[in-house]
Amino acid sequence: MKTFRSKIDWWLLVIMCIATLLPLYFQFFVENKGVGVYVISLLILILSIFCLYIRYQISGGTLTILMLFGKKSYDISRIQYIEKSHCAISAPAASVDRLLISFPQQLLYVSPKNKREFVQALLKANPNIVVKD
Repeated sequence: MKTFRSKIDWWLLVIMCIATLLPLYFQFFVENKGVGVYVISLLILILSIFCLYIRYQISGGTLTILMLFGKKSYDISRIQYIEKSHCAISAPAASVDRLLISFPQQLLYVSPKNKREFVQALLKANPNIVVKD
């Protein structure tokens, strides 16, 4: 079994924090409501932990994505192709420097730190995968 951590775009994490801190500012300083401070602080903590916990495991013929609140498995033998992507669509990835993995009737975006090693591990499990540039 090989485990890969997700690459993290720290600027993306900072933008998420700013986007949640802005309402915090208004709740605490403008409207003098302390409850919002706790709610938004918890949201920032959950977002940060979520981004830091994303993992991709390759074991035998299965790719498993581990996230804070669960996991999802994919059959590597069903992968049609892999290509580089910078799509910002919602995905189990903490970076926009991603790989698009194409399955029949499904697309999966991932952002492993070591993309080359990740692709090689997938190719070892399924040498029929087409790698596009």
